[in-house]
Amino acid sequence: MAPFKISDCDRSKMSIPCPPPPGEEPSSYQSGSQGKKIRIGICAMNRKATSKPMKAIMSKIVDYYKDWLEYFIFPESVIIHEEVDRWPLCDCLISFHSTDFPLHKAIEYVKLRKPYVINDLKRQYDL
Repeated sequence: MAPFKISDCDRSKMSIPCPPPPGEEPSSYQSGSQGKKIRIGICAMNRKATSKPMKAIMSKIVDYYKDWLEYFIFPESVIIHEEVDRWPLCDCLISFHSTDFPLHKAIEYVKLRKPYVINDLKRQYDL
């Protein structure tokens, strides 16, 4: 299967904005109704969510797609103590399993809210 490219987006069917392909002017694309940005949720324990590598990855993504997205980190207290139906909403989820991380809750959140998931959560049980 060929890798997904931004240029493969069918913008007419997107409920959230789709950024233009690299090298094309953002002004030639609509940024979605009322300028809605794609919300990326980082669901991981603080140590991973605020690590230097995660900050570097998110910095590059935000620098490139600054007008199209925003991200937030799920508070660790929410991940551990709240039911998933009370977790913040996001359009796209990045989640990493680690010690004490309730992976089953992240999987339950994906089933409930159906965000686009960057990494396969069930495969993280293999780690």
